[in-house]
Amino acid sequence: MVGNTLVLVVLVRLWPGGRSSRTATNIFSLNLSIADFSFLPFCVPFQATIYTPEWIFGAFLVHYLAMATMLVSIFTLVAMSVDRYIAVVHTKHSSGICSKRNAALGVGVIWLLSLLIAIPVAQHQALTSGHQQAPNSSFCWENWAEGSTAKQTYKVIILLVGYLLPLVLITCCYAKVGNRDESNIQTEERIISSLFGVLDSHT
Repeated sequence: MVGNTLVLVVLVRLWPGGRSSRTATNIFSLNLSIADFSFLPFCVPFQATIYTPEWIFGAFLVHYLAMATMLVSIFTLVAMSVDRYIAVVHTKHSSGICSKRNAALGVGVIWLLSLLIAIPVAQHQALTSGHQQAPNSSFCWENWAEGSTAKQTYKVIILLVGYLLPLVLITCCYAKVGNRDESNIQTEERIISSLFGVLDSHT
Protein backbone atom coordinates (compact mmCIF):
# COMPACT_ATOMS: atom_id res chain seq x y z
CA MET A 1 0.00 0.00 0.00
CA VAL A 2 2.86 2.36 0.80
CA GLY A 3 4.48 1.62 -2.55
CA ASN A 4 1.25 2.28 -4.46
CA THR A 5 0.77 5.53 -2.56
CA LEU A 6 4.25 6.71 -3.49
CA VAL A 7 3.71 5.77 -7.14
CA LEU A 8 0.42 7.66 -7.26
CA VAL A 9 1.94 10.72 -5.60
CA VAL A 10 4.85 10.79 -8.04
CA LEU A 11 2.67 10.27 -11.13
CA VAL A 12 0.09 12.84 -10.03
CA ARG A 13 2.85 15.40 -9.46
CA LEU A 14 4.44 14.60 -12.83
CA TRP A 15 1.22 14.50 -14.85
CA PRO A 16 0.72 18.29 -15.20
CA GLY A 17 4.38 18.62 -16.16
CA GLY A 18 3.75 18.19 -19.86
CA ARG A 19 3.61 15.59 -22.59
CA SER A 20 7.03 14.16 -21.70
CA SER A 21 5.70 12.80 -18.39
CA ARG A 22 2.63 11.18 -19.98
CA THR A 23 4.35 8.13 -21.40
CA ALA A 24 2.89 4.68 -22.00
CA THR A 25 4.89 3.33 -19.06
CA ASN A 26 3.47 5.98 -16.72
CA ILE A 27 -0.06 5.28 -17.94
CA PHE A 28 0.33 1.57 -17.20
CA SER A 29 1.97 2.31 -13.84
CA LEU A 30 -0.90 4.60 -12.88
CA ASN A 31 -3.45 1.98 -13.91
CA LEU A 32 -1.63 -0.69 -11.90
CA SER A 33 -1.65 1.48 -8.79
CA ILE A 34 -5.36 2.27 -9.21
CA ALA A 35 -6.18 -1.42 -9.66
CA ASP A 36 -4.18 -2.40 -6.58
CA PHE A 37 -5.84 0.33 -4.54
CA SER A 38 -9.25 -0.81 -5.79
CA PHE A 39 -8.51 -4.39 -4.80
CA LEU A 40 -7.78 -3.49 -1.17
CA PRO A 41 -11.21 -2.05 -0.22
CA PHE A 42 -12.99 -4.93 -1.94
CA CYS A 43 -10.94 -7.63 -0.25
CA VAL A 44 -9.41 -6.84 3.13
CA PRO A 45 -12.35 -5.09 4.90
CA PHE A 46 -14.88 -7.66 3.74
CA GLN A 47 -12.66 -10.57 4.70
CA ALA A 48 -12.55 -9.07 8.19
CA THR A 49 -16.29 -9.73 8.53
CA ILE A 50 -15.50 -13.35 9.44
CA TYR A 51 -14.95 -11.97 12.94
CA THR A 52 -18.46 -10.50 13.08
CA PRO A 53 -21.60 -12.51 13.97
CA GLU A 54 -22.99 -12.21 10.44
CA TRP A 55 -22.47 -10.63 7.02
CA ILE A 56 -23.62 -7.01 7.26
CA PHE A 57 -23.20 -5.76 3.68
CA GLY A 58 -26.01 -7.61 1.91
CA ALA A 59 -25.60 -9.30 -1.46
CA PHE A 60 -22.93 -6.84 -2.53
CA LEU A 61 -20.73 -7.74 -5.51
CA VAL A 62 -17.60 -7.99 -3.40
CA HIS A 63 -16.06 -11.09 -4.92
CA TYR A 64 -16.87 -9.91 -8.45
CA LEU A 65 -15.07 -6.59 -7.93
CA ALA A 66 -12.16 -8.29 -6.17
CA MET A 67 -11.78 -10.74 -9.08
CA ALA A 68 -12.03 -7.96 -11.67
CA THR A 69 -9.45 -5.68 -10.03
CA MET A 70 -7.10 -8.64 -9.52
CA LEU A 71 -7.30 -9.44 -13.24
CA VAL A 72 -6.71 -5.76 -14.09
CA SER A 73 -3.48 -5.84 -12.07
CA ILE A 74 -2.31 -9.03 -13.77
CA PHE A 75 -3.15 -7.88 -17.30
CA THR A 76 -1.49 -4.51 -16.64
CA LEU A 77 1.73 -6.27 -15.62
CA VAL A 78 1.57 -8.20 -18.90
CA ALA A 79 1.02 -4.97 -20.84
CA MET A 80 4.00 -3.35 -19.11
CA SER A 81 6.25 -6.29 -19.98
CA VAL A 82 5.12 -6.19 -23.62
CA ASP A 83 5.73 -2.43 -23.64
CA ARG A 84 9.29 -2.95 -22.37
CA TYR A 85 9.86 -5.75 -24.89
CA ILE A 86 8.81 -3.56 -27.82
CA ALA A 87 10.79 -0.57 -26.54
CA VAL A 88 14.03 -2.57 -26.16
CA VAL A 89 13.86 -5.25 -28.86
CA HIS A 90 11.95 -3.35 -31.55
CA THR A 91 13.26 0.13 -30.89
CA LYS A 92 12.66 1.43 -34.41
CA HIS A 93 8.93 0.73 -34.24
CA SER A 94 8.41 1.44 -30.54
CA SER A 95 7.48 5.11 -30.95
CA GLY A 96 4.51 4.20 -33.13
CA ILE A 97 3.36 1.17 -31.14
CA CYS A 98 4.07 2.30 -27.56
CA SER A 99 2.19 5.57 -27.90
CA LYS A 100 0.07 7.24 -25.23
CA ARG A 101 -3.04 6.66 -27.32
CA ASN A 102 -2.37 2.93 -27.61
CA ALA A 103 -1.56 2.72 -23.90
CA ALA A 104 -4.83 4.42 -22.96
CA LEU A 105 -6.69 2.13 -25.37
CA GLY A 106 -4.93 -0.86 -23.83
CA VAL A 107 -6.00 0.22 -20.34
CA GLY A 108 -9.60 0.42 -21.51
CA VAL A 109 -9.41 -3.04 -23.06
CA ILE A 110 -7.85 -4.41 -19.86
CA TRP A 111 -10.69 -3.10 -17.68
CA LEU A 112 -13.38 -4.27 -20.10
CA LEU A 113 -11.86 -7.74 -20.46
CA SER A 114 -11.41 -8.09 -16.69
CA LEU A 115 -15.00 -7.06 -15.94
CA LEU A 116 -16.31 -9.51 -18.55
CA ILE A 117 -14.21 -12.44 -17.32
CA ALA A 118 -15.39 -11.85 -13.73
CA ILE A 119 -19.11 -11.92 -14.66
CA PRO A 120 -19.61 -15.61 -13.66
CA VAL A 121 -18.56 -14.69 -10.12
CA ALA A 122 -21.30 -12.05 -9.96
CA GLN A 123 -23.86 -14.46 -11.41
CA HIS A 124 -23.17 -17.06 -8.72
CA GLN A 125 -22.80 -14.77 -5.71
CA ALA A 126 -25.39 -14.96 -2.94
CA LEU A 127 -25.91 -14.69 0.79
CA THR A 128 -25.30 -18.05 2.44
CA SER A 129 -26.07 -19.19 5.96
CA GLY A 130 -25.86 -22.35 8.01
CA HIS A 131 -22.55 -23.55 6.59
CA GLN A 132 -20.79 -25.87 9.05
CA GLN A 133 -17.31 -24.48 8.35
CA ALA A 134 -18.37 -20.82 8.35
CA PRO A 135 -17.06 -18.79 11.31
CA ASN A 136 -20.24 -16.67 11.36
CA SER A 137 -23.94 -17.30 10.80
CA SER A 138 -24.18 -15.70 7.34
CA PHE A 139 -21.73 -14.63 4.67
CA CYS A 140 -21.58 -13.69 0.99
CA TRP A 141 -20.01 -16.33 -1.21
CA GLU A 142 -20.14 -17.99 -4.61
CA ASN A 143 -23.13 -20.30 -4.92
CA TRP A 144 -22.69 -22.73 -7.82
CA ALA A 145 -25.13 -25.52 -8.61
CA GLU A 146 -24.20 -28.81 -7.00
CA GLY A 147 -22.93 -31.43 -9.39
CA SER A 148 -22.23 -28.85 -12.09
CA THR A 149 -18.84 -28.70 -13.78
CA ALA A 150 -19.23 -24.97 -14.44
CA LYS A 151 -17.29 -23.97 -11.32
CA GLN A 152 -14.36 -26.26 -12.11
CA THR A 153 -14.33 -25.09 -15.73
CA TYR A 154 -14.33 -21.45 -14.66
CA LYS A 155 -11.53 -22.03 -12.16
CA VAL A 156 -9.43 -23.67 -14.87
CA ILE A 157 -10.07 -20.70 -17.18
CA ILE A 158 -9.02 -18.27 -14.44
CA LEU A 159 -5.89 -20.35 -13.81
CA LEU A 160 -4.96 -20.21 -17.49
CA VAL A 161 -5.96 -16.62 -18.26
CA GLY A 162 -5.08 -15.09 -14.91
CA TYR A 163 -1.88 -16.96 -14.05
CA LEU A 164 -0.27 -19.37 -16.50
CA LEU A 165 -0.64 -17.37 -19.72
CA PRO A 166 0.47 -14.06 -18.12
CA LEU A 167 3.41 -15.87 -16.51
CA VAL A 168 4.52 -17.26 -19.87
CA LEU A 169 4.13 -13.91 -21.64
CA ILE A 170 5.98 -11.95 -18.96
CA THR A 171 8.78 -14.53 -18.82
CA CYS A 172 9.20 -14.56 -22.60
CA CYS A 173 9.19 -10.77 -22.87
CA TYR A 174 11.81 -10.23 -20.19
CA ALA A 175 13.90 -13.13 -21.49
CA LYS A 176 14.01 -11.40 -24.88
CA VAL A 177 14.84 -8.10 -23.21
CA GLY A 178 17.60 -9.76 -21.20
CA ASN A 179 19.10 -11.36 -24.31
CA ARG A 180 19.01 -8.03 -26.13
CA ASP A 181 20.70 -6.25 -23.24
CA GLU A 182 23.38 -8.94 -23.09
CA SER A 183 24.05 -8.65 -26.82
CA ASN A 184 24.24 -4.86 -26.49
CA ILE A 185 26.78 -5.22 -23.68
CA GLN A 186 28.86 -7.61 -25.80
CA THR A 187 28.68 -5.19 -28.73
CA GLU A 188 29.79 -2.31 -26.52
CA GLU A 189 32.66 -4.42 -25.18
CA ARG A 190 33.79 -5.21 -28.75
CA ILE A 191 33.61 -1.52 -29.68
CA ILE A 192 35.64 -0.54 -26.61
CA SER A 193 38.20 -3.27 -27.35
CA SER A 194 38.50 -2.07 -30.95
CA LEU A 195 38.87 1.51 -29.76
CA PHE A 196 41.68 0.57 -27.39
CA GLY A 197 43.29 -1.43 -30.20
CA VAL A 198 43.27 1.62 -32.45
CA LEU A 199 44.68 3.78 -29.67
CA ASP A 200 47.44 1.24 -28.98
CA SER A 201 48.39 1.16 -32.65
CA HIS A 202 48.92 4.92 -32.61
CA THR A 203 51.06 5.01 -29.48
